[in-house]
Amino acid sequence: MLLRNLTYLNEQMRFLEADISVEEGRIVSISPSDASLTVPKETFDCRGLIAIPGIVLAHFHSQADLGRGLFKGKPPSEWAGDTGPQARLQERFFEYLDKDASEEDFRTICRKGR
Repeated sequence: MLLRNLTYLNEQMRFLEADISVEEGRIVSISPSDASLTVPKETFDCRGLIAIPGIVLAHFHSQADLGRGLFKGKPPSEWAGDTGPQARLQERFFEYLDKDASEEDFRTICRKGR
């Protein structure tokens, strides 16, 4: 696969534009963008896109500490589903965080136990 005109972050923390070849899920070459290259069947124009190596899953759950231990000993089917007492408790817990907790409340809850 060839990713043409892709802006990427290099080891010196600089953004550069290049053509990046990928085989079996691994980068095999990085070369300056050049229209004269032989273009493989699986080629994507990535102009305007940015690749930053090492970022696999760049989100987090800030409320994770708040619920730690709340569902201890319960299988995921009981706390991740839409029914049952654990599911209702979780729903109320996150509803409180989303709708009722002030920023000060949230900060206080996050500092507990630290």
